[in-house]
Amino acid sequence: MSQVQSVRVRVPATTANLGPGFDVLGLALSIWMEVAVERSETFGMTIRGEGASEIKADKTNLIVESCALAFKHSGITEMPPLKFTAILTSHSVAVAAHRLQLLLSSAAAVAGYMAGMRLCGATAKTATREALLQVISDLEGHPDNAAPAIYGGCRLGFKDSKGNTRTHAIPFPCGSVSLVLFVPDDKMKKNTHATRGLIPSTINLTDAVHNMSRTAMITLAFATNQLGMLSECLDERMHQKARARVLFPHLNKCIEGAMSAGASYAFLSGAGPTVCAIVPGRNGELQLQPPSERTAETVATALVTAAKSAGIYGRA
Repeated sequence: MSQVQSVRVRVPATTANLGPGFDVLGLALSIWMEVAVERSETFGMTIRGEGASEIKADKTNLIVESCALAFKHSGITEMPPLKFTAILTSHSVAVAAHRLQLLLSSAAAVAGYMAGMRLCGATAKTATREALLQVISDLEGHPDNAAPAIYGGCRLGFKDSKGNTRTHAIPFPCGSVSLVLFVPDDKMKKNTHATRGLIPSTINLTDAVHNMSRTAMITLAFATNQLGMLSECLDERMHQKARARVLFPHLNKCIEGAMSAGASYAFLSGAGPTVCAIVPGRNGELQLQPPSERTAETVATALVTAAKSAGIYGRA
């Protein structure tokens, strides 16, 4: 059998936690990363598009490292010379990673690993063990971004009784909501790990029960399209307040502004600093929508205004 000479992979950006679902809930977004990999005589990496200068185009890039890991897991110690091309546009996840802070790491890891598997002819078990999910979750430390980056949609990630990482789909009302993202101009953090140290190692029983009930309410609201329930889930008590207090002064104001402008829900996207709002109304061509379904633009303006009042500038 002849070797596969090239492969192209398209992976969605993700947002995680969704408020109280810390490390377990994640959602794929309509923002994409495209990566092309082809066999070559020498290693090379090209990154094209907006934000390219902010991303390392060398062997330390997570796409390259994940691809090499796929070869290693397939019994090939040294990855052959490959040429990598990451295609970034104004709607790409790579711009999101450095300007939208939408956790490029999962998309990059998935893209690189899947490309490597295809090039070396490997497969991943799925019947008894979700091997790809396990690999990416091990790289990330948790499955909240990994699962939707692989499978799309809204996902619940967890470890089964044997310690294997698994995931289940959560029905999501894609056709009746939009997501609006407020993106600070500054990164406001070094990386995700820098913010995890802000989270308390223990929480009291009342707060634990509160967060568990809200996580259950979010999954029920999505599955049954009862978005009115989401307003009861705004008071997250494990990680958002701790992160906002030290790093993200705009968070609470943005949540309040989004809700006042008509959003159904708002939360810190992953480890921040992006704030995500879930807005009712159909997706599609804006000019064809009735005024009652154009809430997204109003919420976007409210997010920018609210953040500015906290001294944080950005776009939505």
